[in-house]
Amino acid sequence: MTPKPSAPRYRRALTLIEIMLVMVLVMILTLVAWASYSKWITRADSLACMQRLRNLGTALNNHIVDKHEWPQEPGTDDDNVEVSEDQLWDWWMETMKPYGMDVNSWFCPAELRMKKKEKKGEAQEQMGITAGLKDPSYIPDQIPAGEYEPYRYPGQPWAVERSDFHGDGQAKLMPGGERIEKEVIFSNMKRK
Repeated sequence: MTPKPSAPRYRRALTLIEIMLVMVLVMILTLVAWASYSKWITRADSLACMQRLRNLGTALNNHIVDKHEWPQEPGTDDDNVEVSEDQLWDWWMETMKPYGMDVNSWFCPAELRMKKKEKKGEAQEQMGITAGLKDPSYIPDQIPAGEYEPYRYPGQPWAVERSDFHGDGQAKLMPGGERIEKEVIFSNMKRK
């Protein structure tokens, strides 16, 4: 007995409609994932900003405990010393460095992300001043000398964000170390 040749078996292929349906589902899932991703990135930036403000509050507190007064900016006394804005920022960064504030701690991650979007073709690992940011994101207040002066006015912030980087108002650091948002204090503040 010779075996009978079997009929050729055809594999069923995907139709054009099935392929289009799969592509639409993949696109919908991608859009949902992208929206969720951008929401989490925004939230992560806000949390990192909050942590940096808390670190600044801790550094300022430690400076007050160590020196018994608020850091006094050069040129604020009656010595009539003229200090440029760049020199002032350098002074703040150097003054707070022993208390755990490195250069990158002065920049809000949301501001860095905005700057990176402006400079798409350049290296993405750059931070702080090397990313093209001139002024730090946080502006410390000028408080008179004295051991208890920073705590005397509980409604006066110790530091304020330079701009509204998160879309919900400029964050401010209060004397107790808490961070307050949802309130636009001023826009595009420049130091004098």
